[in-house]
Amino acid sequence: MRNWIIAFGILDLIKIEKVLTIVQKLYSGEIIIHFLNLFGILFCILVVLTGFLLINLKKIGFILSYIEFPFRLLFAYFSFSFIFYISQISQSEHIVAMTIFLVILEVIRLIITINIHRKIFPRSTKPSPSS
Repeated sequence: MRNWIIAFGILDLIKIEKVLTIVQKLYSGEIIIHFLNLFGILFCILVVLTGFLLINLKKIGFILSYIEFPFRLLFAYFSFSFIFYISQISQSEHIVAMTIFLVILEVIRLIITINIHRKIFPRSTKPSPSS
């Protein structure tokens, strides 16, 4: 089970390439910083940080993963986006089907993450005080 989380963390670490590309464009002046770009840059950095924390099986990594989930869907920043590049259909008529497939994979990732989080960090039951 922990191997799944480590794999998800590695998928997030792969996004460091995106962060480096953005930083390079900022440095060269190709991107003008405004709110949406700033949010995107911070989100990319957060995803990479989450990947590192998930690989190390830190509880905060799980929590950040849950916080990121709606933004991953909103901005189409999928963990499995490399499938677009492998399949070479990013310019074809099947892009909607591929996007739906990636959303389903992201939901499956969330479900697996929740289940593993519950197993690794079970809720501690506090004994009720006796009267």
